[in-house]
Amino acid sequence: MKRRIFIDSFGALLPEGIAGPSGTRPWDAGQAGPHDVRRDQVLEKPYVNFGKLMLPDKLAFCAAAAALSRYAIADGQTAAVTLGIPAGSLSTDLRFMESVRAGFPGPAVFSATLPSSAIADIAIYFGLKGPNRVVAGNAASGLTALELAVSLLETGKAACALSLSVNAVEAADAAGPLLGPAADRLCRAYAFLLTTMPQPGGLGTEMEASFAAGDNGAAHACDELYFTDLVRLLTAQKSGRVVAASCDVAATLSLLKGP
Repeated sequence: MKRRIFIDSFGALLPEGIAGPSGTRPWDAGQAGPHDVRRDQVLEKPYVNFGKLMLPDKLAFCAAAAALSRYAIADGQTAAVTLGIPAGSLSTDLRFMESVRAGFPGPAVFSATLPSSAIADIAIYFGLKGPNRVVAGNAASGLTALELAVSLLETGKAACALSLSVNAVEAADAAGPLLGPAADRLCRAYAFLLTTMPQPGGLGTEMEASFAAGDNGAAHACDELYFTDLVRLLTAQKSGRVVAASCDVAATLSLLKGP
């Protein structure tokens, strides 16, 4: 079944730079990619907790900030958050275990050892008090999170929904056996603000989305690069279609018009 919603804002941390409604800003000299993102590149105001964020939490927060820092959500009580995070909190879990073995368990690290911790600072800072959903560990986690965001809008459980897809693995863990051969080793983060109707100051880009069960015979890929294709269409203000498929879920995302 086809569903029609609107993308009112978006943000993304990509290997080539930081994308948002105003375009794509390349990484500064000395920055190697999303894991080097600074707070001032996505958020004008200081944020005291930023330096304490573990990598998944930092990438999720920065993608959200790129989408929301210049967008006013009318009612935070009805704003949902969904998150897809294929590798979960793997790197954070490993850092905590290292602190345990060293004899000094880190409470700050322990508090971030759940995949859902990546949405906590977003919800608090931006005042998003609606329902939230987290999908971790499966192929197309972000795509499933997007489908859940659309469902929350369709059922009236939220008036807007911030859908996030975050791949966050520290370089020290990228070659480890726990990820599996199909896992994405590059850090990326995407945020899409979805609404049932375009809001003042938003992009108002209409998207037609259809979701279906995945193909069990499909490759178990977790890179979710179809979101990069979607971001490029949004940045260029073009209509177009993005086809996404995995062993878990498949979707066709069509931008019907530019802003």
